[in-house]
Amino acid sequence: MKKTCLIFCCLLFTINLINAQDKTEEIQAAIKNKDYSAALEFTKGLLDAGQPSEALKYFIKLRELGVNDKKIFEYIGDTYAKMNVAELAIENYEEVERLDSLDIPIKFKTAELLYSQKRYTDAVNKYLKIIGIDSLNAKAYEEAARIFYLAKFYADASIMYEKYIAIEQTKEAYESITKALLETKN
Repeated sequence: MKKTCLIFCCLLFTINLINAQDKTEEIQAAIKNKDYSAALEFTKGLLDAGQPSEALKYFIKLRELGVNDKKIFEYIGDTYAKMNVAELAIENYEEVERLDSLDIPIKFKTAELLYSQKRYTDAVNKYLKIIGIDSLNAKAYEEAARIFYLAKFYADASIMYEKYIAIEQTKEAYESITKALLETKN
């Protein structure tokens, strides 16, 4: 049984290695042909295949070659996020925000990283910016309310939950607003 498992793991590792080599050859060929958009997509495939450190090298190379697409900064941010280098991921996401200030998915990625870094004030401010852009974004209201509740700002949490309930009526939302309102009264 152990031999079979070991052989299977070695086979899987070899297939992944060959696949990664094929992707890097595709990336290098696209860069050589100055087809930077194809190189960017091939590198994204490398990242999606679980090779963030290898993908990072090519993303940085593309950035140095002058590719100024907002996707490159997003992908570099995604790469750093997968590598658990949150501060560099946030920097790259903020670069995307400088290029496109209305990009809501990037604001969510940034807010989630800020929250994971225990930078709660920055995270809630990011959620409030999302709400400023899209006043019907239920997830932004819910996340902001959750942060306010954890920070014991129960009145603010109840306001956010109330706006969340106006968009989505879920059992959890009603329970959360009830808890926040009870804490406010206490």
